[in-house]
Amino acid sequence: MLKVGFLGAGRMASAMVEGILRNRSFTSSEIICYSAPDGTGEALAERTGIAFTKELHRVCGEPNTVVLAFKPQQLSEMTPNHALLTKGKLIISIIAGSTIDRLAGYFPEDRNIVRSMPNTPGQIGAGITCYASRYP
Repeated sequence: MLKVGFLGAGRMASAMVEGILRNRSFTSSEIICYSAPDGTGEALAERTGIAFTKELHRVCGEPNTVVLAFKPQQLSEMTPNHALLTKGKLIISIIAGSTIDRLAGYFPEDRNIVRSMPNTPGQIGAGITCYASRYP
């Protein structure tokens, strides 16, 4: 069963996936990613053994947690369909500069939104991450 879906598969998403697997928080069979057509998703899947999909409904609809790990300018591409797919899900965002209120506008049916800001040392497992949640 898929438990975590990553929308985006760049450096920070890759670092998160690799850390999750290294710490055995989830297995590779429980993680899926979706990315822009730039090869990052396929490369992450090949390197880590997680699933890669080109079908948005799989990465947003099946897992109970969806990680938003893409560039801030891509947030405007989110549609009402995304909101339907993520209804009742936990949304974790590492999108720079996007407030929880702004994210809630795109994902009004979520279970909760957590905004997180990992730092560059996280790419080697030596960073810290601050986070804030919409609900206490």
